Amino acid sequence: MKKTIKDINLEGKNVVIRVDFNVPLWEGKLMDDFRITSEAPTIKYCLDRGAKRIVILSHLGRPKGFEEAMSLFPVKERFEKIIGKKVIFIKGPIENSTISNLPQEGLVLMDNLRFNPGEVKNEPSFSKILASMGDIYIMDAFSVAHRKHASVYGVKNYAKEIVAGFLMMEELEFARRVNENLEHPAVAVLGGKKISDKLTAIFYLQEKFDHILLGGGLPFTIMKAHGENIGLSPFEEDLLNRVKDVDIKKVKIPVDFVSAKDIKSKKTEIIKRDNIPSNVGCFDIGPNTVEEYLKFFYKAKTIIWAGPLGVYEEEQFSHGSLELGEGLENVRDAYIAAGGGDTVSMVRKLKFDKFFTHLSTGGGASLKVLEGEKLPGITVIEDL
Repeated sequence: MKKTIKDINLEGKNVVIRVDFNVPLWEGKLMDDFRITSEAPTIKYCLDRGAKRIVILSHLGRPKGFEEAMSLFPVKERFEKIIGKKVIFIKGPIENSTISNLPQEGLVLMDNLRFNPGEVKNEPSFSKILASMGDIYIMDAFSVAHRKHASVYGVKNYAKEIVAGFLMMEELEFARRVNENLEHPAVAVLGGKKISDKLTAIFYLQEKFDHILLGGGLPFTIMKAHGENIGLSPFEEDLLNRVKDVDIKKVKIPVDFVSAKDIKSKKTEIIKRDNIPSNVGCFDIGPNTVEEYLKFFYKAKTIIWAGPLGVYEEEQFSHGSLELGEGLENVRDAYIAAGGGDTVSMVRKLKFDKFFTHLSTGGGASLKVLEGEKLPGITVIEDL
C-alpha cells in the first residue's frame, strides 16, 4: 500500500521534501520555472498543515563536486515568488555539520545534492544524513525515480516515514494508467530523434495499446528495413534487423512528410511516403498524416504522447506536432498525458498544454514507465 501526503499528520513536524528543481539556467538566470510551479502544491500543503520546518532537496545538472555554476541559489528568488514565503538557502555540499546548523523552523532550500558524491553513489552515510533532517520524508521527484540515488532510494533504510507528494501522486496515476488500468482504445504517440531511444517502449506498448503513432526520426529505420526509400532522412543501421519485429499493423508510419534539403532550409515540400526523392530529408509529418492520426484520437480513451513529431524548434517543421496537438481540443472523456522533457517543452512552446490531463515532469522516468519498468523511487513509497 503506497502512502501519500494525505495519510499523515504534518502539524509541528520537520519535513524533508525531495523535489525536482533541475531547471534550465543560462548565465545564472532561470529560463523556465515549470518544475518549480509543479512542486508548489506539495510545499504549500505542508505549510498550510502546520509543518514546523520544511527542507527542500534537489539536484541540478551533473556537477563533479562543488561547482558555483551548478548551485541552486539562482532558483531561490523565483521559488520565493511562487511559494509566497521567505526561503532560507544553505549553500554548498550537504554534510553532517550542515544539518546541525539548520534553523529550527521555516522553509529551507539546500544546495545541489550532487555536490556530494554520495548522492549518485547511493552511499548509506549520505542517505542517513538526508533522512536525519526530518520526521517525514516526502518523495515528490518523479523525474529521478528511475535512479538508485541516496535521496531517491537509499533513504528508505533510514527515514522514519516516506510518503508521496502531490506531484508524485499524479505521476503514479500516469504509471497506473499505462501499466495497470489502461482504458481502451489506447493510443500512444511516439516521436523524437532516434528509434533506439524508444524501441523498448514500442515493443512493450504494442502488446498493450491499440495504436502507436510514429513521428520525428522514428519511422525511417523501420521504413529502411522494409526496403522503402527514405532519402537523406537518418536511420540506425545496427537496428535494421531488430525493427522488423515491430508490429506494423499497430504501429502507424506517416503517410506523408515535410521535406527539405536540410534542417535550416526555409523551402519545404509536402511529399508522400512512397515518393521520397533521394536528395531531401524528412523533418516533420505531413498534413495527411495529421488527418489520419486525428481519427485515432477521436475514438481514444487514453492518449500518451512522448516525443516531438518534427523538428519543432524550426517553425517550418513544427506544424505537424502543433496541428495534431490542437486536435486534442476535440477529444472527449479521455486521459491525455505527455511524458518526457522534450515533449513537455514542445507542448508548452506550441501552446497546446491546456488540452492535457497531465504533463509529466519525468524525462527518463517517463520513458521507463512506457517500457513497463518498476522504478526504485516508486518502490520506496510503502508503509514502513
